[in-house]
Amino acid sequence: MRRVARAHRSRCRKGKAEGLIRDEIDPKLASLSILGSVNWVHRWFRPDGEFTPTQIGEHFAGMTLHSLAADPAAAKPAKRPAAKSR
Repeated sequence: MRRVARAHRSRCRKGKAEGLIRDEIDPKLASLSILGSVNWVHRWFRPDGEFTPTQIGEHFAGMTLHSLAADPAAAKPAKRPAAKSR
């Protein structure tokens, strides 16, 4: 896990250096936040639950992009996950 966290922080630093990630974002905190939320999905996800894996992934990606992006226009809006029909 530490290797993954270091790689993620490295990507955040690179994104900041390239102007893709907002200056005020701390790479370590961003990494902890993102990895923490993603690593807990297994605790609450249910295959017969309200959201599909694709919906969860798209929503998490959208939230992440909007929270980090230096240019809000470059981040595509997060889709609101629709509930699965039963």
